Amino acid sequence: MPGLYGAISNEISSTTPVINAMLKILSYGRAVHSEDYRDDQIQMGCVHLRTGGQHVLYNSPQACVAFFGYLTQPTISPAVSADGANWAARCIHDRYIECGEKVFLDLEGAYAVVIWDKRNRTLLLGEDRMGLRPIYYAEHHHTFLFASEVKAFLVDPTFPRQLDRVAAACFFHFRYLKGERTFFEDIHLLPPASFIRWRDNKWDIVRYWTPVYPDSFPSHPDSWYDEQIEATLKAAIKRADCKDLRYGISLSSGMDSRWIAALMSDLQPGTHSFTFQGAFTSPAEVEIARRVADLTGLEHHHMDLSPNFIADFAHNITFISDGMQSLVDSQEFPLTLEMSKHVDVAVGGFMGSGFFGHNPIFYFIPAHEVFQFQKQRMRAVLPPRAVLDRFFGKQTYADLENSAFLELQAANKEAPCKLGFQILSYEEINQRQRRFTFSAQLLKTPFVDMVHPIADRQVWDLSLQLPPSQLMYKRAFRRALARYYPQLAALPWNKIPGTATASVPSIFTRQVYNRVSQSIKTKLSLTKHNRARFQYQDYSDWLRGPLRSFIEPILLSEEANASGLFDTDGLYGVVKDHFEGRLDITPFLGIVLPFILWTKMFYLPSIPRQPDLLTTLFLSSQTAGG
Repeated sequence: MPGLYGAISNEISSTTPVINAMLKILSYGRAVHSEDYRDDQIQMGCVHLRTGGQHVLYNSPQACVAFFGYLTQPTISPAVSADGANWAARCIHDRYIECGEKVFLDLEGAYAVVIWDKRNRTLLLGEDRMGLRPIYYAEHHHTFLFASEVKAFLVDPTFPRQLDRVAAACFFHFRYLKGERTFFEDIHLLPPASFIRWRDNKWDIVRYWTPVYPDSFPSHPDSWYDEQIEATLKAAIKRADCKDLRYGISLSSGMDSRWIAALMSDLQPGTHSFTFQGAFTSPAEVEIARRVADLTGLEHHHMDLSPNFIADFAHNITFISDGMQSLVDSQEFPLTLEMSKHVDVAVGGFMGSGFFGHNPIFYFIPAHEVFQFQKQRMRAVLPPRAVLDRFFGKQTYADLENSAFLELQAANKEAPCKLGFQILSYEEINQRQRRFTFSAQLLKTPFVDMVHPIADRQVWDLSLQLPPSQLMYKRAFRRALARYYPQLAALPWNKIPGTATASVPSIFTRQVYNRVSQSIKTKLSLTKHNRARFQYQDYSDWLRGPLRSFIEPILLSEEANASGLFDTDGLYGVVKDHFEGRLDITPFLGIVLPFILWTKMFYLPSIPRQPDLLTTLFLSSQTAGG
């Protein structure tokens, strides 16, 4: 995504070529506006969309502030310009001069910010409570570097490119990287709710906020929870709203997007909605999304997703996401290109599952059994162990699996809570949802700005007050929707064969029945090596059919094993077995493909470059989007 970049050093002039190259590689799509500050010790700046004419840098004799994102406390949308004091960078600057590092406690929203205090030559580099606008950092040649994208560090041909094998292990096992890791050992992700303090060539990381999980839950009537959810979500939507902008939402048949559609229609009647039909979205779900749009008065755009989107955009998706995004989970990218023609800001619907509920099984797992439960869930979605042993080699895979397990344990130990379901929820929000959310942002923010009303501190605080009885299958979340928007709740829900008003026991019974039925069908119709989840069936057909000529050469290329992780003969044999129908590892290939493309783009070359198609794609988007 576009965002912050910079370097600080006692010999800052020598880094000017690197800083200029950082600026260039972060400038793509419609994000081609930049503002910067440079003195004898620091060079810093921000690349952004300039949505609504906003400015992102404020400079005074005391300090310079560069800001990327939006604030909900104080309420400053992505489009507020530099006219007057109600401007994010100016606001942060003034508050910092007044209270110093406590400024981070006063800020809420989704943002990354760099503060250069000229008075004491101190750098502060911070991000929001949930870490939704990532900031990466590294040290190289006595220079401290930071940027919103990993590729920005690689514009320096002397920067070390040492593969972080633990990060790769996490990617292959979880579909995302855990903790503060990237694919490079020398580049790290700043933790959420934290800031880096740099002074006199020394730096440390300070955690400024931690969520407070209760040990017990007061009893309230259902109506109390309903009222709190509706009021909190409405306030969160309002804080992210700006009347002068055009808004759009990705509309599915799920609960999150129904809430957002309903609340946005009240605040922004001209909001657009976008739905794609493809491997993960059936015609029935598209029809539900269309009906949601009709009921809320939103203009609805429908897009048929062809299998060619992987071949057309694989290099672009890998480049933009720094290789950290599964290709079969990237359907939003072609949808975003269409969205950018109609709107200025995309409204994200992430975090609903993390905040408002999970499978009831979660609430019966004691804390000491969480890790074993997580291991079983992880293994259930991976190819069989025998296939993985072939793919990587037995010893290499044993090492990768052990590394993934250790990272999982480390993540659980960080959780500031005691109950099993809370540990699972914290890991879901702080690790999985966080990574998936800013991966989705990466694919959108070169074209449209983005807000996350559900990923709001007040929404998180409310969710922590919900007892397990209100969280099972999003019970309170669904019931509140039925109370305030009964027509939306009456529509079928994509998670169950029923509506959003179904009871927890009926949902549980239906899901058990469906899973048993699906298991029987799988055993009858598929080989013992086929564990691909049903939702990937279309991709399975596509990968063996129209996409085979694109994908197979990548998987079997000489560069595929440049990382040293794969067993060459084993990889060749597994890929052949997949394409010839003897096994199905479609979801796993969705991870392996971007990793190999990442190897070719970032791990092997001395300097990364934008794919040729990227430039044409972005220029056409700019023209269409005005």
